[in-house]
Amino acid sequence: MNGHGRALRPLRALRASAQQLWQHPWPLLGFSATTCGLHLLGWGVFASAEQAGSAVLNTTAHLLGIVLYFGSLIWMIDGFTRAGLSLAAAEAPRADALFRWHGHCSWQLCRGLLLLMALISLIVLSSFGLWSLLLLLLPALAPLAVAVGLLLSVALALSQLFLACWIVSDDLDPLAALKRGWALLPRRSAGLLGLAGVVLLIAMAPLLLGLVAEVLLEGLGLPITAVALVIALPLLATTVTNSFTSARA
Repeated sequence: MNGHGRALRPLRALRASAQQLWQHPWPLLGFSATTCGLHLLGWGVFASAEQAGSAVLNTTAHLLGIVLYFGSLIWMIDGFTRAGLSLAAAEAPRADALFRWHGHCSWQLCRGLLLLMALISLIVLSSFGLWSLLLLLLPALAPLAVAVGLLLSVALALSQLFLACWIVSDDLDPLAALKRGWALLPRRSAGLLGLAGVVLLIAMAPLLLGLVAEVLLEGLGLPITAVALVIALPLLATTVTNSFTSARA
């Protein structure tokens, strides 16, 4: 992506994503349901470890739950990114590309997410340490440390909205992808902020729909949330990939 790419237009990307989902519902929704099911299964296996009758079973259930939980998350990100990039290039998503485990790329995605989480954690811990120090020496400046830490954390998170796109499309290693995203931030900060807002709204929609459904009819909230989540995930992912493809064109 270079400085001459088109401006990010998140709402236009969202409309394109809705159209793509309408045109290719079965591979996207099928993959979404499969990975969501594995994700929930991982959570369930991890939670069931407390009911295990021995320490060995407890440890095994915890490890299996973690593998299912995070493995399905990486598989989901990889598959949806590939599908979204194909759709943005006017190509139908292929089931074999979606449901196949891409070992090298998945490992790179895993490293990239861990690196991002580590950097954000480092910023938060550093700002907290600085806040504690300033609270003793210069109390009036202590809130500034928290504000700077929060601003840096948000900026870093915004810059990495395309992290998976860089890794999958350009086969970049995590550090190179992170640097590419950070370099993009000064030129596209407004567009990235708008995209983050749209992504957050899509992510929150299943929960809000579930809450409304539960208020209207007790017991309806959970199934409505599950169905809405299966639909929202491909919509969210393709909104990001459409924005990425449009901006770098």
